[in-house]
Amino acid sequence: MAIYKTTAEALRHVREPDVEHGGDIGAARTMFPGAPEPFVDLSTGINPNPYPLPALSGDVFARLPEAAPLANLARVAAAAYGAPSAEHVVAAPGTQILLPVIAGLEPPGRAAVLAPTYAEHARAARLAGHRVTEVSDIAALADADLAILTNPNNPDGRLLANDELLALADKLAAHGGLLVVDEAFIDAGPAAAGLAGDVTRGGIVVLRSFGKFFGLAGLRLGFAVAAPALAERIAALLGPWAVSGPALAIGTQALADRAWIEATRLRLAQAANRLDAILAASGLDIAGGTSLFRLVRSRAANELFHHLGRAGIFVRRFPDRPQWLRFGLPAAEPDWQRLTQAMAAFAGHQPIANLKASADRKSESTAMAAPPSMSFDDAFRARLRDLLAWRRDVRRFLRDPLPAGTLEQLLECACLAPSVGLSQPWRFVIVDDSARRAAIRGNFAGCNAQALAAQSHERASLYAKLKLAGLEEAPAHFAVFADRTTEQGHGLGRRTMPEMIDYSAVTAVHTIWLAARAQGIGMGWVSILDPTAVTEILDVPQDWKFIGYFCLGYPQTDDRVPELERAGWEYRRLPPSTVIRR
Repeated sequence: MAIYKTTAEALRHVREPDVEHGGDIGAARTMFPGAPEPFVDLSTGINPNPYPLPALSGDVFARLPEAAPLANLARVAAAAYGAPSAEHVVAAPGTQILLPVIAGLEPPGRAAVLAPTYAEHARAARLAGHRVTEVSDIAALADADLAILTNPNNPDGRLLANDELLALADKLAAHGGLLVVDEAFIDAGPAAAGLAGDVTRGGIVVLRSFGKFFGLAGLRLGFAVAAPALAERIAALLGPWAVSGPALAIGTQALADRAWIEATRLRLAQAANRLDAILAASGLDIAGGTSLFRLVRSRAANELFHHLGRAGIFVRRFPDRPQWLRFGLPAAEPDWQRLTQAMAAFAGHQPIANLKASADRKSESTAMAAPPSMSFDDAFRARLRDLLAWRRDVRRFLRDPLPAGTLEQLLECACLAPSVGLSQPWRFVIVDDSARRAAIRGNFAGCNAQALAAQSHERASLYAKLKLAGLEEAPAHFAVFADRTTEQGHGLGRRTMPEMIDYSAVTAVHTIWLAARAQGIGMGWVSILDPTAVTEILDVPQDWKFIGYFCLGYPQTDDRVPELERAGWEYRRLPPSTVIRR
């Protein structure tokens, strides 16, 4: 194999075969002429419901991008991704263009790519003059000059722990190697994942995609996160004006919009669960994925690909792995219905002739088939009554950690709660940072002392004996806020009662409470806090209404009688004392 000194020299001499990608609706129309339009494009891992575009001035289109907006974008991106500083961040017109640039940072040598994964990584490394080996074991990356992996992986969603990646980076650094971690899908993954905060160790470049999570792939915006010396080299190779003015403006606003980001993470998780149900109902083996896509295995994958294509639904196939198909998320309810009906037809539940007719329906109401009614038997109702009776406001927790992903699963359940106008105004803030937790405990101590001082003489001694929070022991903490400015729901039901936003958030709290209790997990509501102080401690928008701070973990004991009733503080009233008739 010829070795070239620069990427540019390689590009002049090396011809690479075209790599098949998702999102090519033109190819879908060629492949499936006469399929119902519009195509439902499920062939990408891009958020189908993009970030709402802000109004932009004509200057961002007419003028060359200036240094100040670029520096501001880098600062906002560093905060969003957990990078040490803006000096560690390089903005680019998409991460695709960064692949050969970063591969060219290392002299031509041996590049190892953890496969199967995004095919452009191997292609870019070859273009940079490297001898490329695709490996299936992370340990095989350690002796490479350039090691490349995607985390979480595309297409199977494999997620490697940060500790494992940092150990690999140390082994590479020992002989001058470079680790490239493509985190294109990390925004929809676990909040604690990601290596952007560890690039100061050197020898690590993290790639972050903007377009996938924010649903704006055509904007062409991405980032490299690296130690400042490496970041400077990457920026120099990109040259001036690499990122357009519109991309600078939109990217800066979107990355700072934490309310939209958190709401979108939850919505994507819900959508992925819905997709799982459709795929599983058709008998498919779900091999993995992220909240933006699912990978399935089937001996009938080729037949299913063509069946869906003829129904106007385009999914991602893999010629080198003919039993694989990747499904992205449908954008709107009519698309979900088309997919559901097409999958049911493939499984033999309905005739294929019905599919084209459903695609031609123009409104959501006509596109939706009447769902089957759900019935619950006496045994279920009895168990539900037990769940309600045994729900406790827990103050005494074991310190044992919850299984990974438990809190996120409970928050997904919370999003099934009712809300005024379907506004879903709840905003969940997971509190992992030890300093913020300590600040919450300090605020509670002060507020609790004030509350004790306000008690009557008769009540003060009893109040002092109560344990009113599990802030020290509980392994998981989160806060709930209500976003009173949300545009979701279009104001329905709030004009005369704007407080319905707050009440809606409370229904989400109760939903989590029951879902947690059903798993043997206790939850405690800490309300003896200063809302203004909590808003500042957790660094959330000032116009969010604080609903409550919550502790989550396994309870030390279970009891059908509430703790406050056992302590003699109060007792539960029966319905006759709380019901009147008119």
